[in-house]
Amino acid sequence: MTNNSFSLTDLYPKYVINSKGEKKKFNENNIALVLNKETGLDMHIAEKVTEDVLRKVIGLGVDEITTNYLRELVCVELTQRGLNKYRNLFARAFNLEKISFKLDENFLNQFRLKQPDWGPLGHFTYKRTYARIVEKENRKEEFWETIRRVVEGCYSIQKEHCIRLSLPWDDEKAQKSAQKMFEKIWNFKMCPPGRGLWMMGTEFIARHGSMALNNCGFASTKDIDLKFSKAFEFVMDALMLGVGVGFDTKGAGKIAIKQPMEGYYEFKIPDSREGWVEALKLMLEAYFLGKRVPKFDYSEIRPAGEPIRGFGGIASGPEPLKEMLKDISLILKERIGEPITSVDIVDIMNLIGRCVVAGNVRRSAEIALGDPTDFEFVTCKQDKEKLYSHRWASNNSVFAKKGLDYSFIADQIILNGEPGVFWLENARAYSRMKNKPDYRDKKAAGVNPCITGDTLIALADGRNAIPIEQLAKEGRDVPVYCKDDNGITHIRMMRNPRITGYNKEIFEVLLDDGSKIKCTGNHKFILRDGKKKAAKSLQSGDSLLLSTKWQTTWSEIMGENKEKKSKYWMTNDGNKNIFEHTLIYQELTGDSIPGGYVLHHKDKNSLNRITQNRHKNLIRKMIEIFEKMVNENIIIPTKTEYLQELRNHGINDFRTAGLPYSYQKFLNMISKKYNMNKINSRKTPKKKYRSKTADMLKDKGLCFNHKVVSVRPLGKSNVYNGTVDEFHNYGIVLNKKETYSGRPKLEMIYTMNCGEQTLESFELCCLVETFPSRHESYEEFEETLKYAYLYAKSVTLVNTHWKETNAVMLKNRRMGISQTGIVEAFVKHGRTKLLNWCDNGYKYLKNLDAQYSDWLCIPKSIKLTTVKPSGTVSLLPGVPSGIHYPHSKYYIRRIRVSKNSDLVVPVKKAGYYIEDDKYSDNSYVIEFPVKEEYFDRSKNDVSIWEQAENAAAYQKYWSDNQVSITVTFTPDEADQIRYVLECYEDKLKSISFLPIKEHGYEQAPYEEISKEKYEEMTSKLKPLNLSTTSDRAIGEKFCDSDKCEVNY
Repeated sequence: MTNNSFSLTDLYPKYVINSKGEKKKFNENNIALVLNKETGLDMHIAEKVTEDVLRKVIGLGVDEITTNYLRELVCVELTQRGLNKYRNLFARAFNLEKISFKLDENFLNQFRLKQPDWGPLGHFTYKRTYARIVEKENRKEEFWETIRRVVEGCYSIQKEHCIRLSLPWDDEKAQKSAQKMFEKIWNFKMCPPGRGLWMMGTEFIARHGSMALNNCGFASTKDIDLKFSKAFEFVMDALMLGVGVGFDTKGAGKIAIKQPMEGYYEFKIPDSREGWVEALKLMLEAYFLGKRVPKFDYSEIRPAGEPIRGFGGIASGPEPLKEMLKDISLILKERIGEPITSVDIVDIMNLIGRCVVAGNVRRSAEIALGDPTDFEFVTCKQDKEKLYSHRWASNNSVFAKKGLDYSFIADQIILNGEPGVFWLENARAYSRMKNKPDYRDKKAAGVNPCITGDTLIALADGRNAIPIEQLAKEGRDVPVYCKDDNGITHIRMMRNPRITGYNKEIFEVLLDDGSKIKCTGNHKFILRDGKKKAAKSLQSGDSLLLSTKWQTTWSEIMGENKEKKSKYWMTNDGNKNIFEHTLIYQELTGDSIPGGYVLHHKDKNSLNRITQNRHKNLIRKMIEIFEKMVNENIIIPTKTEYLQELRNHGINDFRTAGLPYSYQKFLNMISKKYNMNKINSRKTPKKKYRSKTADMLKDKGLCFNHKVVSVRPLGKSNVYNGTVDEFHNYGIVLNKKETYSGRPKLEMIYTMNCGEQTLESFELCCLVETFPSRHESYEEFEETLKYAYLYAKSVTLVNTHWKETNAVMLKNRRMGISQTGIVEAFVKHGRTKLLNWCDNGYKYLKNLDAQYSDWLCIPKSIKLTTVKPSGTVSLLPGVPSGIHYPHSKYYIRRIRVSKNSDLVVPVKKAGYYIEDDKYSDNSYVIEFPVKEEYFDRSKNDVSIWEQAENAAAYQKYWSDNQVSITVTFTPDEADQIRYVLECYEDKLKSISFLPIKEHGYEQAPYEEISKEKYEEMTSKLKPLNLSTTSDRAIGEKFCDSDKCEVNY
């Protein structure tokens, strides 16, 4: 009997053709799955979108359909539903798939079914911490697969960047480079940070940006009265992505805790990282701003034990979040009506850290930075109840200044090893301590809000002048005019125009042409001589740096065909007049005008030729003198007047500057600089001619300055700011005037970025590790540095989901190329030789950064090198962490693992000793026997002075960021801590201490053993086979090292 039953699936296409041209059976369920996977769109919504897409597919009546066309239909449907964010992510995922970089399969075949040269705990640590689940095969990655994902992700970032900016990209060259990076990681010459091994190359980065690839960040509470809960939100968000975060207590006393408004409203917390952070924000705003306290609905948060797709790991359920919000509310309720204290800030941050740890996102690494005279902050960990509750979540340090009396701080360190010491002045002033201060990390003292909302910003996007308030509302980066140190005009991007202060005291700066500027008193202007001066410090007669742009026509420029009436904007770039569109093109592309365009006076400007010789400074000075005379007198000086003014400035005549003894020759230079008909020196005795010529020069852009008339308080207003790439200043349009021929003319003065401390707040940094003890020569080590650099620089190419962070990262491009196993390398290579490697390697990296930054068309990195506390990455090759000494030559290293972990069975089979954790019913303790190959002395054999000197040597020859070191000390050395701090306050940027004492703990992370015990334990071991493991848990929830640290 014939089956006449009908199904809707009969109307679907039979086949789908993918981007490779492969024909496969059509599966309607894949649309929603792919949409959810690539964008994170809720599965329920993704299924609804799919239903509408399938209706359109049925209407096509086709047997075959391409994945490209399906994606177009999905994008249209997302747009129609107003889901533009997900539409963009879905479209970008497709584009990334098309341009993604892939390693050659024949190259990869060399590494399949093989294992690298693991350290004693390396393979276990890798599988427990860094290997991701291969979903379709229900297993974890092998190391070659992790490296492939990491390297392909790294080079895909570079490739996308180059394609997006139309920069050169060579697939063949990239393939060779990528294979070399793969080999360097496989052979443990270098290694991405742990979060890089876990996250690089995943779809999570494509969807959410680069925050999860960065090791460390910082959030200041100094502007808590402006940004309220923002720093706390940033810390929670970053911690949940595995970033170690520092924070300060500078917001203490800046706001009073308020009584929340009566009543409540319901807030259903989304099952996402963003949802948890939003819940924190709403709770804090209730007490910071006096809003209503929300009634939280936790029903959408998945229960404990379920897998977390995307970032990875397993869910903790809502309990850690409930507890955090409850405890924060209790703290703030007790403080209503009182100023927030430093300890309040620490407690809130620590409760956030505790929540994140309980949420199974690795261990929470926080550093709290406070004032050394703040007794409550310095001693807050001595409250044992709160220490065990939540204050364990941060390592606490103090901002120290040279000359500080360290007695009190040293006494506290003796008790429990804290606080650490951070010399902020050294970090701001120095790169490597070997070199002179360069102030590359200089920060303004305090938060400096800038200008009022009606201030006109000089834009290079065709709009000329737009109020900064409007730019803030638009929320887009914009190209602006700015000046370099030589007064030359450039175009750079202003990032994140934004409101930076509310109801701030405003000053009015009145200029000699009647222009008025309204700004905060500490807002800085660029003077004519290049110096910077705050508004409150300006005095009558101070000359501000000025430039102009004006509208003209071709006929007015060239004196040619009067029918050519097209309008152009001209400007003077500090050297010559130039079309505005020419300047914009050259500045934003880094290239010259292409064929078919005309650039008048290109390389024909007499000033351009002359300024290359030894007299260029004198000629510049002569031109400035001439321009000043024209500006002040509105008339061209006669030859006699001009020569007399030159002599007043120490220039005898034209020949002193290497010019012919001819006023006409000099006037020819002026004429060409301003693109006008030649000024005739023979006519200069005629006053009318000289006056008319002066007017024409000013029309052509000749300007010298605007002088300050007065500065006075004006009242209060909200203020705004933006972050400008590279030069950190921007042009403000004073007013609109007219040229001699009646065309529009704009005058601009230049003002500095503000709020440098705020900028450095919200900054992130990517660290990458090298292993000098695993190299045989400096040449080999230098090659490794290249690929470590390429990894870290690639991370800076990816934006984060925080605008405040992008505003800093796009400017600084900070990275930290680190070394680990340093003491082992001392033993293998010799201390002097290794420090020479450091010195030469740093110089090599500086040159490399200049080369690659030019290729990528991005700023050079503000800092490049560091020494980080390596953590578990050092366990992969089995080298001591960072710059620290090993525990002993032979020792047991204990690792804790959950009892339900599928790592337990293979570890038992391999003969490792396992026992119940005496401090946790849910955990086992595994014992790994370790032998240090390059052993000289243990941490118990080295004085605090030698440890401090090692750190100082690396701060001098290698690290332009901080050297992270925890100096261990015996009870007999405790009274020397004060003197160590005094001796090294001008040689280090930071230092921490840890007492060596009998802890009395059973199953301690380290236990020294004899050679015989080591050989007995290793004789029982068999090869460790971890190929079938599939645990979803990531990271070590326990702190197995001496001390949990974050590099700041």
